[in-house]
Amino acid sequence: MVSGMEISELAFTVLSEQSNLALFHCSEPELDGFLIDDALKDQDSRLSVTRLVYWHGELVGYFTIVNSAIKNDLVNFGDGEEEYRYNYYPALKIARLATDAHYEKRGIGRAMLQRTLAIALNLSNYSGCRFITVDAKKDSIGFYKKYGFKIPESMGNDMNSRDSIPLYRDLNRNY
Repeated sequence: MVSGMEISELAFTVLSEQSNLALFHCSEPELDGFLIDDALKDQDSRLSVTRLVYWHGELVGYFTIVNSAIKNDLVNFGDGEEEYRYNYYPALKIARLATDAHYEKRGIGRAMLQRTLAIALNLSNYSGCRFITVDAKKDSIGFYKKYGFKIPESMGNDMNSRDSIPLYRDLNRNY
């Protein structure tokens, strides 16, 4: 239980035309705009899938995932396969992840990340999927690192000039 909220009480559904999004507001207006203006259109075009998270019928978060890849040279030594011969590893990307501002710091982000991990592991039974990736805002890096995501060592000092930082998690590693 986190701040009066049982994480097991969260319900996950795929975004649909019937979804009521009007009351959702997170601390990033860009994420609100994506959910309201673009998420369903992108989903209908098979570009992404957005899952909504409800607690007692109230929309408290959402995440959007897409198929992706991570460049072989972005994977740190010790992750991936030693003799991997391709330029890219198959991956699932977290394209968006947001918690309603009224429900931050209650474990909803962690629950969404766990659900994404479960989806990626299930996907890997049907198609190659070795990594989960995300382009994180600088103030979200700590959150992702807490759950086993890594910054590619090859990024070096390039991080200072970027709005978002690529991170990854190897599905074959336990964190």
